Amino acid sequence: MVEYCDIELKKKGNHDKEMNEHFDAIINLFCLLEDQDVFIKEYSNKLALRLLYKSYSSIEAENLMIKNLRLACGINNVNKLASMI
Repeated sequence: MVEYCDIELKKKGNHDKEMNEHFDAIINLFCLLEDQDVFIKEYSNKLALRLLYKSYSSIEAENLMIKNLRLACGINNVNKLASMI
C-alpha cells in the first residue's frame, strides 16, 4: 500500500480531484490496518526519498496526504512526517 501511495505521489499531472479520490481510498484502507505504525514508518522512508531526490509531483499533494493521515491516526503519529516537509 505504501508503494502505491509512493507511485501516486510521484505522478506528474494528476488532477486535484483525481488525487483526492486516491488519497481517500488510501486513507480508508489505512484505517483498516492493524499495524498502522508500520505503514507510517514505511511512508516516512518513501517520503524522505521523494524529498531527497525531488521526485514528488507537488508539495501540496504531500501536505494533503499528511493532513489526511493526521486526521486518520492523530497528530502525534504524523508529527515527524509534517516536520520533514
